[in-house]
Amino acid sequence: MKLRIEGNSLRLRLSDLEVQQLASDGTLSSKVSFPKGKALYYIINTHSGRSFEASLQNDGIRISIPNNLCQRWAHSEQIGLKGSCLVDDGVELSILVEKDLGCRHQEDDEGKVIQRGIRDTSTV
Repeated sequence: MKLRIEGNSLRLRLSDLEVQQLASDGTLSSKVSFPKGKALYYIINTHSGRSFEASLQNDGIRISIPNNLCQRWAHSEQIGLKGSCLVDDGVELSILVEKDLGCRHQEDDEGKVIQRGIRDTSTV
């Protein structure tokens, strides 16, 4: 799972396996390790509500998305889910959860991996 923070927006990109894990288990987490045993955790989970939620807790960021949206998204060709939540003073935090299409690959007729339209020639 990849996390991108820019301005007042959070973007999570999940591999196919992570999308399926979120849909079946209802939660997915990752962390960035820092010196002196510190870490930043980022967690996405589903909940029974109707809106996107976000919170900053101790050493981590938690994003919660509606379970019904997650289930439909996980079993469809839809690329992303977009939502937002209000933070202090009416400021909006934008949340985007996407399937990471860069994790997918194709093979050409010779079995060479093609990614993003580029043929892998490293083994030629």
